[in-house]
Amino acid sequence: MNNFDKKLINLMAAVFKVQPSKIDKRITNRDIENWDSLRQINLVSAIEVEFKIEISIEEAAEMLSYNIISKIIINWIS
Repeated sequence: MNNFDKKLINLMAAVFKVQPSKIDKRITNRDIENWDSLRQINLVSAIEVEFKIEISIEEAAEMLSYNIISKIIINWIS
């Protein structure tokens, strides 16, 4: 696992208040009970701060899985 994955997993675990071991690259909003609309907003805000990016409303609405989230972040930082 690279630094990017570790950082994103730890960030998601903190926002959703779960152990990092519960987060993997296949996880979606259906897999985490605490993944509600408020935590979705908190996740987007935390990602913007951590990765120094600005996520659009459209991108934020799409961020419903680790896979999609990582692709959006990588697109911004690449």
